[in-house]
Amino acid sequence: MYGEPGKDAENAGEKSLGGLSDLGQDEGGARQKPFYFIIVFWGKKHRNYFLELCLPSLLAPNNAPALEKNEQSRIVIVTTKWDWWVIRRHPTFALMKNYIKAYPILISRPWFWQKKKMLVMSMCQRLAAEKAHRDGAVGVFLAPDVILSDGFVRTLQRLVKEGWKVALCAVVRFSSEGCLPEIKELCGMRPGEPITLSSRELIDIGLRNLHSETLRYQWDSPFFSSNPITCMFEGPQNEGVLVHTFSWAPILVDYSALGSHDTSTFEEWTLDGDYIHRNFENEKKIYIVTDSDELVLSSYTSEEELHYALKSDPLLKGHRENLTKIRLLRRLFHDSTMDSLKREIFSIPVYWHRKSMEEDWEPVRQRAENLITEAVSEKPTKDDEVLYHYIQRVQADDISFLRKIIHLDYNGLYRLFIRRPIVLHGRKPIVYFYVCFRFLLKPLAVRLKESEVGFKFVCALRGWEDDVVPPGYLSKKQTRIKKVQ
Repeated sequence: MYGEPGKDAENAGEKSLGGLSDLGQDEGGARQKPFYFIIVFWGKKHRNYFLELCLPSLLAPNNAPALEKNEQSRIVIVTTKWDWWVIRRHPTFALMKNYIKAYPILISRPWFWQKKKMLVMSMCQRLAAEKAHRDGAVGVFLAPDVILSDGFVRTLQRLVKEGWKVALCAVVRFSSEGCLPEIKELCGMRPGEPITLSSRELIDIGLRNLHSETLRYQWDSPFFSSNPITCMFEGPQNEGVLVHTFSWAPILVDYSALGSHDTSTFEEWTLDGDYIHRNFENEKKIYIVTDSDELVLSSYTSEEELHYALKSDPLLKGHRENLTKIRLLRRLFHDSTMDSLKREIFSIPVYWHRKSMEEDWEPVRQRAENLITEAVSEKPTKDDEVLYHYIQRVQADDISFLRKIIHLDYNGLYRLFIRRPIVLHGRKPIVYFYVCFRFLLKPLAVRLKESEVGFKFVCALRGWEDDVVPPGYLSKKQTRIKKVQ
């Protein structure tokens, strides 16, 4: 909410989705329902994220220890047998058992051989969501690489008592390389101890260490994203940022208010798709967290794991930049992947601030509102689609050749030579090696041939001079370069 947390919470919630006035309580009084904290992970890396980031922050004084009905609440962990065996022997897991019990849902390894990583995660989340729905619990979807602000759970309990059925929180990526060392310096991050950080501390650390993906969401950035899932506007006097986003984490889902449970989203999509829209399409008591003082869900990603090139273009700078960015946002807003709920709440401003909001944020809010209104008020044209593909190609070309090879190695070579995709299963060897050549070796050879190093190597091998090269060998791109030189 705009201002101090809790002061205008009800009014702001009503204002955001249609002026609701009947907050009320659950049928039968202000009974507190059990919470199911749903977490999916497998493998050493994400297992360590869970034990070092998510779980310690969940054990902060105003989180799991503050649960009013902790004997029925659970941490629902969807993982493998081996990961479950490992985490049960960790000191932080032993500390957790003092406040809340764990409920494991164990999955088998063959899942990982048959499905893509994101679809495996979706199937795991579906299992946990079905469990929460059967038990009539309040589902809280988390990830292993997040840190919760101290007071996160206490705020969720308040929202449930006020009668809200769903709560959504804006989420972006922060850089783990910059954030985690600072958090370790503040909290120690020792095994068996909680991580206790306020919302303002998490926002302060995060805004100073934005991930490369998030840097592309800043409206005034010269490398604005071709797919602006989030638009961030700098606040006054470096107090924070104002955020408009399509990226929402369902941090509260009251399954007791849900009759039929539609899990079709998990079949081909992820939780942040249209899952909430499908199940709560006509629900009016959806709460939007608009002030970081209420709670923060801070997500961390390594640049080695995911990196976006910061490539600019003249259309993203100067007097044409606002028009270009408006057109990119317009195309995404009206894209078929956006449901009506996401379009409706995109216009709601979210305030992330590292200190008290003493300055006047109204000019920032008004500017953002004007730009977004201009973007969403019209339907996209074919020219907007062409612009999107142009900016997308410009930004993709800046990814280094080495990084493409690394990406190819892990996602292409591994699947082809270790797992063998189903499309090749049972085929003749000639088909298998053709696919390897067509999609791996041939593109690599072409890139090497057109690179400066590859060109010099061929010249040295064949005894050519730099200025005497047989016609037809150079590509059109290399020919243009030589003419310029």
